[in-house]
Amino acid sequence: MFRQVRTSLERIQYLFNSAYSGEHTPPNTATVFTVSYFAEGLEEQEDTNYSVFVNAVDFAGSPPREAFIIKIAAGDIDHFDVEMAAAAGAGNSITWGWQLVRFV
Repeated sequence: MFRQVRTSLERIQYLFNSAYSGEHTPPNTATVFTVSYFAEGLEEQEDTNYSVFVNAVDFAGSPPREAFIIKIAAGDIDHFDVEMAAAAGAGNSITWGWQLVRFV
């Protein structure tokens, strides 16, 4: 019985996590970018009891190594901000994948 309940909760968590994910390509001069849930077609969060995981999924040109380092990702109920250690620079870009994970 316990395993069946846990498996159901895992499925629900997986579906929820999958619904709150996306990609963002900030301007090449930016060291901070904001993802608005409204702009992404998502609902506001009921609280800030979640984490945002961010990773580079694509890039163009030759961004400096520091541009791939995330210093902080912090969120509110209607958006989250991501700060990178450096900008991608002129002629370069980095596309970031993100996933919002709620704590259960």
